[in-house]
Amino acid sequence: MKTLRILLGLLVLGAACARTSEPARLLVRGATLQVMVASLDGLESNLAQRIAALDGFITRSERTDSSFTMVFRVPASKLDTALAAIESLASSVDAREVHGEDVTEEYVDLEAQLANLTASRARLLGLLDKAQKVDDALEVNKGLTEVQGQLERIAGKKKFLEQSSALSTVTATFSAQHRGDWRPLLVAQGSARALLACLQFLGSAAIVAVVFSPLWAPVVWWFRRRRARA
Repeated sequence: MKTLRILLGLLVLGAACARTSEPARLLVRGATLQVMVASLDGLESNLAQRIAALDGFITRSERTDSSFTMVFRVPASKLDTALAAIESLASSVDAREVHGEDVTEEYVDLEAQLANLTASRARLLGLLDKAQKVDDALEVNKGLTEVQGQLERIAGKKKFLEQSSALSTVTATFSAQHRGDWRPLLVAQGSARALLACLQFLGSAAIVAVVFSPLWAPVVWWFRRRRARA
């Protein structure tokens, strides 16, 4: 019985020591865009048609009086095409971020674990067939249940990585652009830049004045003395 438990422990914990041959790089890519458009009218239906033409689908959309946000997924191979389609509708692109994550190593590890656990399950099934005592059969069945749970969990992670790498997620926010619109954020940013430039100029002028003080300080002192005498 003790030997059987040790064997079961080795089979269940025999995790991912071996590796399968490394596949092509597996990347999870996505993008975030903030763009200005002339009008939000008809934008949602226009985008829906373009996304469907790229074999993509919409997962979320929100609209306010002045903005519209859409989250959608497209085949990873068509991500650049989707971004170009969005930018073609824009008056200007305020922000654009394309991000990616290499999950190849994690994926290879999951494949190795699946292979090992599948082999462990096969060996446990063989032990179950040979078990002659009820206690032994229960012990082996407990090990089988644990291995099966690990198999399902790892298979789920592997499938998630496959789906994530096959489809790219894009979050695009569109803001309506109208003539005469007051954009306080842009005004604040411009004012901050102007203030910083002014402070830099004043600081530079002060430094120059201090450096050249041996030249102008005696002149100032002379004029003040002459004025005092007058």
